[in-house]
Order: sequence, then C-alpha cells, then structure tokens
Amino acid sequence: MRYVSWTAPLVALVLATAGFLGSSALKTPASADGSPRTNIPAIPCFSGDQCLELDNLGNGKGIVGTAVRNSGLVGSTRKYSTIDPGDAAGFGGVVGMDLSSPPAGLSNPFSFTAGLFGYSKSGDGAIIVSNVENGLVGLTFNPSLKNGGTIGVFGGDFSTDGGLFNEGVVGVSSGIGVEADGFAPLQPVSAPQLPALEVRCGGAPAIVAANGFSDPTNDIMDLDCNGNLTVAGSIISHGVPLAVTREVNGTKVVAYSPRQPEPTMEDVGEARLMGGEGFVTIDPAFAATIDRRANYLVFLTPEGDSRGLFVAQKTPSGFLVRENQGGRTSLAFEYRIVAKPYDTGAARLPTLTSVEKAQRAELSARPHVRVSYLRPWLSRRGIPAHN
Repeated sequence: MRYVSWTAPLVALVLATAGFLGSSALKTPASADGSPRTNIPAIPCFSGDQCLELDNLGNGKGIVGTAVRNSGLVGSTRKYSTIDPGDAAGFGGVVGMDLSSPPAGLSNPFSFTAGLFGYSKSGDGAIIVSNVENGLVGLTFNPSLKNGGTIGVFGGDFSTDGGLFNEGVVGVSSGIGVEADGFAPLQPVSAPQLPALEVRCGGAPAIVAANGFSDPTNDIMDLDCNGNLTVAGSIISHGVPLAVTREVNGTKVVAYSPRQPEPTMEDVGEARLMGGEGFVTIDPAFAATIDRRANYLVFLTPEGDSRGLFVAQKTPSGFLVRENQGGRTSLAFEYRIVAKPYDTGAARLPTLTSVEKAQRAELSARPHVRVSYLRPWLSRRGIPAHN
C-alpha cells in the first residue's frame, strides 16, 4: 500500500504486517554501539528501495513524530558514503528534500519552503554535530544570472522586542572562528566589487575587533559607517604611505606621507622679536604631549632683514630668541618645535624583525581568551569541550 493519508490504515498496515510475518519477524533492533535493545519491536525490510513511504495527497504533513520525554523523530545510517545524500545513491541519517517548483510565470520567486526545517519553542532550532567532518555545510546552486543572488549559509536575527543583544551569525573555534573565501574576478573601478567579505552598516560600526569580551574597553579596531578607522596598535605598511587630497577644482590627487627615523611631536607658530629679543611660551596642550625630560629642537626663520636669530635659552615652558651679534631689530619670526613624544620609547630605525618580535611578546603576556565560556552550553547538550 503506497499512499497513506490517515492514521488508521497505517496502524492496520503495521499490525497486518506483524501478523503476517509472525512474532519472530518482529526483530529487536540494535543500539548505536551494536548492542541489542529490549522491548523495541522492529519490522525488517530487505528492499532495494525505501521500506516505508507516506505520501499525503492532501494539505497535511507527510509524517509527524512526537515524544513526551525524548526525540520525536530519529534517523540513522550505518552506511559510509562519499556521495551526496541528496543523490539516489547517497546516504544520510535524515535526508530532507524540497521538490517544489515556483508557479509558472512567477519571476525571481522567493520561496519559504525548505528541504529541512528545524524549530524550537525554547531551545535551539537545530544542533548539528560531527566528530570528523564539518558540522554544517550550506551549498547553493542557484543560477544567479537568472534569479539573482542567494546564500549558501544564512543567519539572521528577526526578534521584535527591540533588544540589541542577539547575533545573526557567530563562529567560534580554537582555530579560525570565521573564514571568508572569495574567488570572483576583479570588477571595473566604477562597478560594485565582489569581495570575499562584505560588511554593511546603518549606524553602528561596520567592524569592531576586540581582545576579549569586555567591549568597548578591549576594542582594538573600529571601522565606523563613515569609513573612520581606529586601531589600538600600530599599522605596519610594506608600501609607500599615501593620502588622498583635493585640489581647488575638486580633483583628487595622492600625496605622500613623510618618513622619519624616530617618532616626534611637532608644533609650529609665529612670534615677534622686540629690540632684538623675544620669549616664546610653548602651548600648554602641546607641552603635555612631549617628554619634558628630553631635549627639544627649535628651528627659526626671520620674516625680515636681520643679523640672524638664535635660541639663547630653552626651558620646559618655552624658549628665548635673540638676534645675532647683539642686534636690536624688531621683527616677526617663525618657529618649528621638534620634540620627543611623552608616550613612546621607540628605538631609532628598528628592524622589522625586532618590531614584530616585540609585538608578539606583548601579545603573549596577555591572557589567552579560549572557548571556556561555551562550556555550559556544550555540557547541557552532551558535547565535549576540548579546551
């Protein structure tokens, strides 16, 4: 009997089969480890096709499994296969297939049918575990030139309580948490690119990287929706530092950043010499950023004819400028101060190897964040946490 659309005929079929085969035909199935289980009758089947097929020709479900204290439906296979379970020769513990087709004439349809659907009222919608291979593989073979783009794996937060603490997709690993691989060709400059990783934002930062979970105190990188990038560490570039600037007519040109053998803090300004002498007070805000224990340099440029200028005295609060040879000229002059920053003791022209070694040593001194915060979640589901 191939088509069953109500419960009674199905029960009758099972009972009739049991009676026809006799009590000896009701085998005792083995457990997952191969040991026999008692009081669980099974109907043997030696067909090359499925043992049981339920086709509902109405509007109801094909099969429903319900349990009061355990799993409602369990499927397993002992056959090892290297073939896609969706193929005729493939194997899977549970295989779900959506064989529906969009109505004729419906262009670019969006379907809510699914080959496999999991729902939970209070727990996880689906838990997928593998001891050897991938826990979850999502594939799409959608012809995107015809139907538009679809997604191999999609995760979304569609809560409606106004809370901001859910997450669409989370990847956790003792190795790489989330990997993005893109193999699309480079598009023309004016065309949208097809990157390995694309991030969109509408107010909150596009990307935030943190060392740990105490945001924002442990934030190490922040890229906001205006393209502003903030990092807690150093940026090492193997190329020439470039900056884009605009000309008066709006043309964008590229400018080059200066290179220095050691970090400096600089300030420029104008002052005036009266009767051959003038004292320049250093801006307090600038003075708070420099190492006052170290010497600073002052470069002078007179804005008029004179015998030349020199720095007669330097103090943490300012410097005294005089005209050469006892001159008594009164004129304006420009100055440039070059000082050592207060917050760095970086060496002069260090090798790249020494810089990278120092950065790694600093990271090694920090506590290592592991997946121990997932242990309660894993233990409730009987999944071992390996670290």
